[in-house]
Amino acid sequence: MNLSSSNPHRSVFRALLLALVLGCAADDAASETGASSSDGSSTAADTSTGDPPRASVLEQCDAPSPCDSISRDPGSSEDVVHPALECALEQAIDSIANGAALELRWSFCDIGCWGTDLILLGDGTAYLQGSSTTDVTIFEQVERCTPNAALDLEACQGQPWSTNDCKSALDWVTDCAPVDDAQCP
Repeated sequence: MNLSSSNPHRSVFRALLLALVLGCAADDAASETGASSSDGSSTAADTSTGDPPRASVLEQCDAPSPCDSISRDPGSSEDVVHPALECALEQAIDSIANGAALELRWSFCDIGCWGTDLILLGDGTAYLQGSSTTDVTIFEQVERCTPNAALDLEACQGQPWSTNDCKSALDWVTDCAPVDDAQCP
């Protein structure tokens, strides 16, 4: 094949080569600067602002975590009582009654994993934080919330997942607002 300047194939070849080089350079630049996702969370330190990745609220607060993660995966039965949710309900009722701190975690894994961490401080304060994991774990911003007084945790005990009104951490709290750091006792 003749690649002289008068050959129309050479122009197409140059255009394709330029597109590949520019595309690879853009990917490299994004990975080096700590590219951010659409929710504003970052996977690495952002060299343009110096912002580090967000920390886990569970690492910021030291509270007991007596229950397994409330894990829902594809194929999980909707018609059984979930033992980790039962543990969380029991511990949350005790936490609210006795003013004790408690850490709980919900997760769903398919091609990646998505999680929600909840800390009940027992004083009418809760912290909520979402996260996702594919190659690395990305934590969303911590939110300070109020436990949802309208939610009857006791009525949720012994209910299968398909009919349980307390199955999501988002149902457990209300009036959430983003905060920079969790203020734990």
